Amino acid sequence: MEERKVYMSSTPNTTSEDKGKVIKEDGQSPPPPPVLLSRNNHSMTFAPAPHNLEGQVCWYQLCSRVAEGINRKVRLGDCSLPGTGNMVPAVSGECVLRVEGLEPNQKYVFAVAAYNSQGELLGSTIGGTTLPLLASMPVPLLSAWAHLAKVAFQTEQYAIAKRAFRELWSHCTYPDSESNSTEGRLATTGLRKEILQYSSLHLCQLFLTSIFIETEINIQQGSLYWDSFSDNGPFIWEKEARLEECERMLVAMDLAMCLNDAAAALQAAVSCYGLLAPIMFHQITCDSVVQVLKKCLMVLEENSGLLKQKWTGNTSESFIHMIACITYYLAKTLRVLRKHEMAKALMDCGCRLLQDVYHAQLQIRRLTNQSEGRKTADQATVKSEMKISRQLKALERKNKKITVSKGTHTPEPETSQTLTVSEDPNLLYELISSGTLKDAYMHVMKLRRKVYFTEFAALLLQRTMKEGHIDLVLEWGQSMFQFLSSRDEAMVLSTKCLEGHGQIRKRSGNQNAKGSETSQHKNASSHDDTRKQAKHKLAQNMLLKMRTHREVLAMENLLAMISSVMQRQKKRLQLRHTCAVERVWRSHLNYYMAQAHLAVFYQHLPQQHRGDLEQRYSQFHPLCFSLAYSGVLVWRNNSQQHELESSNEAVLHEDSSDHMDYVMTAHKDRGRKDAVDGSVAEDRCKEGEGSPHSVEQQMEAQRCTGATLLESINKVAVHLRRAMVLAHRGNHWTTLQCVCQTLWDQSCRITVLVQRAAQLETPCTITAEQLHSILTPLLVLATDFIMDMLQKLGLWSLYSSDLTEDELESSLHFSVPLDDSTQVDLRWVRTLVLHTLERLHDSGKWESLAHFALLFSSYTRDRYTVIVTPLLVHAQRMLLERINSFGGPSFPQPHHVNTQKATGKEVTNKSYAGCQLLSGRIHHAAQKRHLHKKAALTNSIPREAVDLTGAEIQHSMSLVCVPLDVEDTLSCYHEALEKKTYCLQMFQHSRSLLVLLLANTQPCFMIPTQHCRSRGLSHSASFVNFSPVVMPTPNIQPCDLTEEDYSTPDAIYGLPISRDHLQTIISAYSTSIKYLKANSRDSLRVLALHELGNLQFYSGNTRAAHSCWSKAVDCALKSSGVLEKWDGASLGNGSLQEILRQAGMWGCLQAAVVTAKIAQFILTSDINQRTKYCLLSAYLFKSLLCCSMAQPQADLQYASYSIGDELLPGVDLFSEPHRLHLGTTVSSLNFICHWLLTTGYCIMLLPTLALYLHFVGTVCRDVQHTVKGKILKIRALTELCLFAEAVKDAVQLTRGTGVLLPHGQYIASACVQPTKTFCSNESLLDNAEALEELVNCDFTPEVCTLYGPALCLRFNLARVQLVLALTNAIAGYPVPDSVEGEVCISVTSCSVDPKDDEQDSPDTDDCCPKTGEQKVLNLDAKNLTPERIKFLLLERASSWLNTISEQLESHSLCKMETLELTIESNLLKGNLYMQQGHTALCFDTAVSSLKLLQTSPVTVRGSWADDKDFGESDAQNGDCPGVVEASERIGVHLWLHCRLALVNSLVAHNPRTIELLPGKNINEEAARVLQEGLDECALWGDLDIQALLLVEGARLEARRGKTDNSMTMLQKAVSLLSGRTRLPQKSVITLAQATLLLSDLRGAQSITPLQLMQKLLKKQLCDFGESVELVDGKMRLFPPGPRNIYLPYFNILNQTSLQIGNILGQSKMETQVSASQSS
Repeated sequence: MEERKVYMSSTPNTTSEDKGKVIKEDGQSPPPPPVLLSRNNHSMTFAPAPHNLEGQVCWYQLCSRVAEGINRKVRLGDCSLPGTGNMVPAVSGECVLRVEGLEPNQKYVFAVAAYNSQGELLGSTIGGTTLPLLASMPVPLLSAWAHLAKVAFQTEQYAIAKRAFRELWSHCTYPDSESNSTEGRLATTGLRKEILQYSSLHLCQLFLTSIFIETEINIQQGSLYWDSFSDNGPFIWEKEARLEECERMLVAMDLAMCLNDAAAALQAAVSCYGLLAPIMFHQITCDSVVQVLKKCLMVLEENSGLLKQKWTGNTSESFIHMIACITYYLAKTLRVLRKHEMAKALMDCGCRLLQDVYHAQLQIRRLTNQSEGRKTADQATVKSEMKISRQLKALERKNKKITVSKGTHTPEPETSQTLTVSEDPNLLYELISSGTLKDAYMHVMKLRRKVYFTEFAALLLQRTMKEGHIDLVLEWGQSMFQFLSSRDEAMVLSTKCLEGHGQIRKRSGNQNAKGSETSQHKNASSHDDTRKQAKHKLAQNMLLKMRTHREVLAMENLLAMISSVMQRQKKRLQLRHTCAVERVWRSHLNYYMAQAHLAVFYQHLPQQHRGDLEQRYSQFHPLCFSLAYSGVLVWRNNSQQHELESSNEAVLHEDSSDHMDYVMTAHKDRGRKDAVDGSVAEDRCKEGEGSPHSVEQQMEAQRCTGATLLESINKVAVHLRRAMVLAHRGNHWTTLQCVCQTLWDQSCRITVLVQRAAQLETPCTITAEQLHSILTPLLVLATDFIMDMLQKLGLWSLYSSDLTEDELESSLHFSVPLDDSTQVDLRWVRTLVLHTLERLHDSGKWESLAHFALLFSSYTRDRYTVIVTPLLVHAQRMLLERINSFGGPSFPQPHHVNTQKATGKEVTNKSYAGCQLLSGRIHHAAQKRHLHKKAALTNSIPREAVDLTGAEIQHSMSLVCVPLDVEDTLSCYHEALEKKTYCLQMFQHSRSLLVLLLANTQPCFMIPTQHCRSRGLSHSASFVNFSPVVMPTPNIQPCDLTEEDYSTPDAIYGLPISRDHLQTIISAYSTSIKYLKANSRDSLRVLALHELGNLQFYSGNTRAAHSCWSKAVDCALKSSGVLEKWDGASLGNGSLQEILRQAGMWGCLQAAVVTAKIAQFILTSDINQRTKYCLLSAYLFKSLLCCSMAQPQADLQYASYSIGDELLPGVDLFSEPHRLHLGTTVSSLNFICHWLLTTGYCIMLLPTLALYLHFVGTVCRDVQHTVKGKILKIRALTELCLFAEAVKDAVQLTRGTGVLLPHGQYIASACVQPTKTFCSNESLLDNAEALEELVNCDFTPEVCTLYGPALCLRFNLARVQLVLALTNAIAGYPVPDSVEGEVCISVTSCSVDPKDDEQDSPDTDDCCPKTGEQKVLNLDAKNLTPERIKFLLLERASSWLNTISEQLESHSLCKMETLELTIESNLLKGNLYMQQGHTALCFDTAVSSLKLLQTSPVTVRGSWADDKDFGESDAQNGDCPGVVEASERIGVHLWLHCRLALVNSLVAHNPRTIELLPGKNINEEAARVLQEGLDECALWGDLDIQALLLVEGARLEARRGKTDNSMTMLQKAVSLLSGRTRLPQKSVITLAQATLLLSDLRGAQSITPLQLMQKLLKKQLCDFGESVELVDGKMRLFPPGPRNIYLPYFNILNQTSLQIGNILGQSKMETQVSASQSS
């Protein structure tokens, strides 16, 4: 093997074809060149090569010569070298030809001659000549490859190193398996131990080293580092790349263990941990990762002795941290995978290993300290021990094991006490996590003197918050804060007592006063000890100078004072240290308190407005018009700016000499305003005296609710501010980001709610001005902290990388600096800063605005200077105007001059961020001392002091810290503008016009009709009035901004644009698209085409909108004709991963959203085309899940899976709203989910629905949409016959499980009992308990109030559908009870007093659908049969449907929702009647549904009715999403379902029982109704329902005896459904039924259609996880029995197999009969 290369070079390749050709041409060919066996620098050994005349050879002769000249052929006479020319017998396996006497480093050629037994030369000539061979010592080839890999790695020749490693890898390991999955490779790839047994130890070590070299190269080239994902993003190929390297490390572990190399095995385990660290950090569940980490933990356990050794630096702490992380991840992931026993075993193993290593390292540290002569461990050692023990305690807490760990806590000397059982931290973790809340609170409060009190208090509040006890959080949190405050005050007061004690000693001279308390004695003794110690330290010359008694007393008094100062300093240091330790936990305490107050706010807000805060399509989100999202400062028409105008004018024009008068006047004005408000309130009270008492109570309740709301918001602001400050002081950056993001999310949410409430008849008690005054300081503080955090962490350097304009704007591909939010989300930071700048502008805080604007521009390397400069210039001019009004120094001001003199750098816009300003002020110290002394003697405020205060205020207003060089600012702006390409300026201009157009539709932006006086900048601080007459007309091209100085309001603000200029905006977008296409800005062109399509649709040009949207899809997916290429299952030959790699993550999402828009708004009359486009949209949405490393790949896995907190680890999809708008995405997904459910594509629906639930739940925290999505999922699971998942989701939904509230917590479930499991492989009799729970579960009042009446009704309809699907699985008709007492429906009356109903709160009456009596189903009888279960369940479903009908009449739902729910209820009633055998009732229900649709405002054949037909409520709620969505769903598809129900009732009706249509032929009427339905399906393109109608018509025709018509219909149904790439599940059943019926009617003919149907049904069952095999035409399931017996495919597959068997048997019999007759 070492000479493989030489062997291959000396053996020419002879193919079988060439060999056969030679044999054919000449039967006696000469032998081929000999094979080299071995060589050295003096000799070589050969063996004859196999050839065709080998059996005739008797002797071989070796010939050789030096390889010189052109002709290197060996001849028979070349026998001069020793060993050549000798005749060697041709013995098989023993013939060795050896030549000696070779000259070292000389090349030779060789050949052999073959002779037979007669000595004749075979082949008539000598054999073939070898290639030139060098006479040299043999080179160990494998070792050479290893050394080459090492040297190439050291010289950074990575390609050569990888090539050398591949040679070693292929030699020492088995080849990769054919499976492409990582799990298969991890299971099959391994070492070739039989080869390693014959390899030297040195070679094995070299191979081990080369494995680490290969992994290190791949880590560097692929950026597979431990702290973050690579530039490829958090996609599945990133996980595959990391697992591929782990695969090599597993081989390295095995090799190291074989070599007994513990250090190498440990290194391989550490490398695997580093590769998998990002996956573990994001808690991604992956079975392959579990396999790798299990192997790592085993290796660490086997080599624990190495871990227990002494390591330098923090290596031992890193090892312990690694063990803890691996153990925690394995335990948590295995519990998620439902492998609880293995999780427990690995947790025990990890804890045991962690304890052993910890105690060993602790002992090493102690021995080291003793050897170094230290009496106590130094501070660093104590800290490291605490850090190590923290890992152990964390694991013990997660494992929830009650173990007492010695030495895991080192208390402070002042607070060290003996721990009782209840004070053990490990036991407290268990108590807080699993005990009752009150017991946990009592035990935590017992530890309030401990240093870890705040940690346990935070954990307790966290658990209490999760369980939904908001009142307890507020009560306990307040008590905890009171204790902490009193404790801190006590520590401060103790220092004051010390000072007072010193004064007493000074006056009396008595050291020990009689009657003092024990504590005073202790304090005095400690003071004396301190004084004595200080006295001993005094110099001898000082003692000699103290001669008199007076001097001695003075010295003693001085020592007493010094001792008190030392005690005070010690107490202060202790308090500071305590606060520093508790800082992070105090931050968490404040955060939980803020969440609790937010929960109170969200609870009271709907009560005040009676649930009228629903979103409307006519109301835009305020952030859509903000500077952060639009890049334009839109002019606002609100009262806030008027107030700011008046206040700023007062400040600017106030005389500086009368500044104190101004302050007093402001106080008087405030008092006057309070008096006015009070008088107004009194007048209102007087006006309300004559009103009824109920009205007064309602008004009083509303006022109390408003006060509660305002108080809650203020408390939220207080606690969030404290949490931010504490987190920033302690450099707890993760906590700081969490609090700041919560502040941002809640401020946006509350602002929207207040805006909606302001437009109601009863406006919200919280005004926009109040909310602005509360939130603006918090946002300013958050901006300051976040910017400082990024500066300290050095993350602003990400802007120094080569970011393209597309990445900064809206790149559709993943960009690591901007889109990876693992450390920080820079896009969110940009939004926060720009929004804060806008709020500072609205508040008139010019200096703060300029400060943050300059910092932001400097930190971002002027990336956003174009947006920030208008505000910055405006703020600088306002500051200059203020300085002039107060007579301040001109710029540069004295402190800027002093800074320049001291540092030598001028303070400019670009240098401001990095300079520290020096004071340039001259203090008048003497005057100030004189005034203060005079004021202190007279105990009054002299006139001079008042004048000095006013002068100080005036002086402070005339000084600013920011540079005010406007020209410098404009020059920087012009430089940034020159760097921005014209196509981007054009596109930004088009977007600005669109924003201004939309702003004109909002009341707060509308231009007033009356003319307003124009004001200059000298008269207004933040508000500008415009005249509508002089409003400029928008231009297609952007204005030239190179000469703009922003000195006029028109340049700073954007005025709303009327709809009359819509064509101008469309032309601007068209021009932008041309420029973007010419400059290859594909990402921005996709967005521009999307927005232009929206504009075209808004203008009513649907054809142009369709064209723009189609082009956007093609551009996003970087292909042409995408919509035409889509066949319903795939886009060409590319997979989803390839599509996402090419188009980008946001490119696929953009294409999905746009495709959904085309299906929803354009293809309204063609069901087939709409379904096709919806499938494409769902396919593109699914690409995000298929490419995520954290989500499942199979569609049916989403039946029991819900996406967690992160869809893609470390990525916020909606951080850039222009790239992907959250509202548009949710709306598109909502439409897609409903349409896929309606058309029956439920398997394709599951991943799309999971994505929708993630967006509306985790991202939006919208309770209503989350519940709608969960109800939709229950209906989809019911359609798929996945009853186990459907029953579980239905029961959990009544408890509120998994529904996220707006304040960030889930609904706390009142029921602690687990949900009964419905087993899909068992009958309904065996699932009686689960059925009882499903039927008897009901909403709690709190959950019912959150959901509302409409959602409760929809859930009950979904539950009825589920129950009907379960009963339909039982064949036959229901059987009523026969024996009383065996099985009963016990009716428990909820006797409700009418008086109590009247006294109930109106919220409960409106939200909770009440029934007169609550029926409880008991299925605990022994003689229960399936038919009787069916009867009981159908009776319960009938009761629900009757209750729903009553509630639809009583509840004040909108007309569209009532109509939709009524039709759905009627369809379910028809199903119920069909199962009961009441076809006449089913017929009546279907007819009534069709009549309702015919007379409704939205008819299938008509158009929209006038607004007067909607009623008053619908006219008011016409733009509500619920009304609009219900109107869209009441369409042709619902009509066709009602038509299908009518046809089913007619086909199933038995004319002998009852006459449905008196006087008419039932068959003719059924045929007429059927034909109308077929015509409607052909008109609207619904192929699936058309096929169903054809099958029903075939049955009807077959019953009438018209077999030919029946066969024609069946053939047409089969042709409609055959040949399609994707079929809904019901259509598969329809196709199978049509094929079976057609086979029955045709008789014994071809079985090919039935066999094809067998394959199709088998594929469907395999998709559902069933292992089906067809053996001899019979179905077999593996493992024994099906997993889901309720799947309808089993019955049809059995029928198909039986039909095939019958046909084959009949044909066999006919063959036998014909054979017998012929014989």
